[in-house]
Amino acid sequence: MGELGKNNKTISTTREGRFVLVKSLVKLSILTFAVVAVSFAINFDRKIDYGYSSSLSTVPISVPTKKVTNILSKDYAWVGNRWIPPSGVQYFSPNDIQLIFKSENTLWMGDSTSRQDYHTMYSMMNAENIQNILVEELNRNINKGKGKHGTMNEGKGFKKNFYCPNRNIASGTSAVFWGDLGQVAGTNCTGHNSLSSTEGIGKFDLKWDQGCLKELIPMLQNYTSVFQREYTVMIITTGIWDTILNKKCAVKGNRTETPSDRVIKTLNILKMISSPSLYIIWKTHGPGNTEDNQSATSLKMTKTAQNWFSINKPLHMGLSDFGFVVTNGDRTFSPNRIAGDMNPHWGLEARTLSIQMATNLVYMKQTEHKINGF
Repeated sequence: MGELGKNNKTISTTREGRFVLVKSLVKLSILTFAVVAVSFAINFDRKIDYGYSSSLSTVPISVPTKKVTNILSKDYAWVGNRWIPPSGVQYFSPNDIQLIFKSENTLWMGDSTSRQDYHTMYSMMNAENIQNILVEELNRNINKGKGKHGTMNEGKGFKKNFYCPNRNIASGTSAVFWGDLGQVAGTNCTGHNSLSSTEGIGKFDLKWDQGCLKELIPMLQNYTSVFQREYTVMIITTGIWDTILNKKCAVKGNRTETPSDRVIKTLNILKMISSPSLYIIWKTHGPGNTEDNQSATSLKMTKTAQNWFSINKPLHMGLSDFGFVVTNGDRTFSPNRIAGDMNPHWGLEARTLSIQMATNLVYMKQTEHKINGF
């Protein structure tokens, strides 16, 4: 009986030890969960503090310290005509795009492809229901202003049909100069004093009548002070008409100059205009529907822009290499082209890709500024 009692006592002690061990493991698990929860809450609060909506991806972004470029363009994937961003590149919802551009003053500039990108993006940010935007809404205004230079306003003079008709015209320009004047949803659509601080008022404007690069170059030179004073972001795309209307877009008296030469001239000017307070995005336009897929001039212009950015490494510029992405994804030439309403133009899926790529650059620029404190 004595041995049995000893054995029972040993078994009891062993059970108590196991119970204490299990209890300790449970406490440790609860503590670990609590630490993870607190860490998540802190990181979530930090993300919200940056001013972006919770729909932004939590995938870490590698932010360069000296310059911003549209990283990993070659890694965009496609399913049908739907593009998928590479790892490290955010997908931005319409609400995200709205929040990012609220703190900027943005000018889309260039040719008719720029106009269509601008109006698609404006319709997206200012949609009646930003959670459910119809295709018709995004396509509705892509040709707004085409062939129309304004209306006479009951004898009071020239007036354009701007999104924000009561916006003050920038000093040194007139209404005729602008393609459109608008505002990001949630910002003031009336009255800005163009000589006051431009920080954080959400201007979203268009200047789109530069069909040829030879027209864009003097425009940039003659209105540098206006662009530097009025805007914090410029998104520029032009050059497709230099390939389609090569003779018309050529510089008179210079038979040897190519469209790629004019791309270099333009980028050199943009580098001089850019600054810590004016970030400039150059978007490669991609070939037109009628270009040859082997010798397309547009492909040479895209390569020229890539080389220029690689060599110059501009601190306050970014390359949105749209032309490379759609070509690399075989969405440029027939029969797979994402076609628009004209040979040089793009369909909706391609335009939303263009918007995403530009937004990514602005987001990275803003993130870099927060990290570096300027």
